[in-house]
Amino acid sequence: MAILSIGFACFDQFFFLNEWPQENTKNFCHDFIESGGGPAANAAWLLGLWGEEVYYIGHLQQDLYGQRIIDEFAEAGVDTSQVVFSDDMITPLASVLVNRLTGSRTIITRKMQTPPSLTYEQKLKLDDLAERLIASEEPVTILIDGHEAEISEYLIKKLPNARVVMDGGSLRASNIKLAAWTDYFVVSEHFARDYMSYRSLSTEAEIKAALIELNKICRGEAFITLGEKGCAFLKKRYAADRPVLAVQCR
Repeated sequence: MAILSIGFACFDQFFFLNEWPQENTKNFCHDFIESGGGPAANAAWLLGLWGEEVYYIGHLQQDLYGQRIIDEFAEAGVDTSQVVFSDDMITPLASVLVNRLTGSRTIITRKMQTPPSLTYEQKLKLDDLAERLIASEEPVTILIDGHEAEISEYLIKKLPNARVVMDGGSLRASNIKLAAWTDYFVVSEHFARDYMSYRSLSTEAEIKAALIELNKICRGEAFITLGEKGCAFLKKRYAADRPVLAVQCR
């Protein structure tokens, strides 16, 4: 099976703080890590680590941070031959402030509102990938996060038999549009709450109502992730849930 992970990649820099900084002050941290990040990029990296045949597809610039992201993908075995490099693109850079006292993290990301439009030559390259995948007759799964709407829509239409999974983290017009081609429409609690214009998503009735409405806009099935509470989906017109899996964090 070939997996196309299409969407956002950025370079994350984590600053671990022993106390939250006051406004207009200088602060220092002594623990710092950096790595690639982003919904589609993280998924591609993990799938590559597991030995899957996975492509990351999205825009980057051929700058320092773009190359660091490509290098990390290569180490995990991710195919980056379809990455769209553009001088008009800014490689996203995220500063992640981690509060050791509470475990919370605050993220500030420098990114473009929308990636540059695909050129004719870039579309031809994607056409070639789609033709090779169709000729191979192997199953194809497309994972999208909505950040690369043009590439996502283009390849979904070129690969009509592919299964499409969306990681809908935040409510965006691109995610609503792409939902029409999505088989597994996985959205966050915040996405569902904002889509329904709810102040919160706390009762079973609210969750069920949100799932019913989300199922109307996707071609498959909608799921709502609920953090440490697991996820919810419709089962025989009732809201069912699955708890999170217990894992050991190091």
